[in-house]
Amino acid sequence: MHKEATPKLDIRFVFTNSRSKLSKGAKSTYAEWCIKHDFRYYDRIIPEDWLKEKGKNKHPNFIKFKGSKIKRRKA
Repeated sequence: MHKEATPKLDIRFVFTNSRSKLSKGAKSTYAEWCIKHDFRYYDRIIPEDWLKEKGKNKHPNFIKFKGSKIKRRKA
């Protein structure tokens, strides 16, 4: 994923630990990947300033679920 592929979206990541390796044996971390691809990221919490940012809310108030409900079996 590259930021150029979705220029209109403001994609940000919140990791439990951005210093973790991308996969077993990988040399780079999640943080390094975000920096390389110009994505904003944070560890463990959503920063308050992210929540207070002004902008256009383009999301609908309600998103209709189009799937079917799954009945769960009792254990």
